[in-house]
Amino acid sequence: MEISTNKFRILIVMVIVLLTLNIATIVSLLYHTMLEKKEIASVNDPNHSAVVADQGTRFFGQQLGLDSSQIEKFREVNREYNRIINGIAFDLEKLRREMVDEMAAKIPDKSKLQSISREIGSKHEEMKNGTIDYYLMMKSICTEEQQEKLYLLFLERVQKEEPAGSHPGRGNGWRWRGGRNQP
Repeated sequence: MEISTNKFRILIVMVIVLLTLNIATIVSLLYHTMLEKKEIASVNDPNHSAVVADQGTRFFGQQLGLDSSQIEKFREVNREYNRIINGIAFDLEKLRREMVDEMAAKIPDKSKLQSISREIGSKHEEMKNGTIDYYLMMKSICTEEQQEKLYLLFLERVQKEEPAGSHPGRGNGWRWRGGRNQP
């Protein structure tokens, strides 16, 4: 069986296109795997919590007019809070992935999905309790006037939260970066 020159050229072009697509897919997978490993490492890095806490301390220091003694106490509270919240956020991300993987299974195990759901709920409760402790610790450091400003900052943040389900994976606690409060 003989292949004409035009058919041969078409086959060569198709092989080159498929080879290029395969190489691009492999490179993309490697890139995203490395990026994910970097993100996990930064969340687990103790210095990450310290950097975020220092940014939060600057924000609160400016907004509340904290003195140097209060700033140092806020820094300690922020570091501890960010360390705890980052750990919970990491756990939640793992649980969400596990849930999606199970839902995508040929025959999803509903009891396993319900168990994951309960665990996610428990982690959210843990996160909210951490936020309560964080607020109360900061409040105890503040004067009455600063407490009112702190209340308004938290109230503003709560009122700006997105409706549930609008951004999957968000709502992992508060991050105070560069003078802005971000989810």
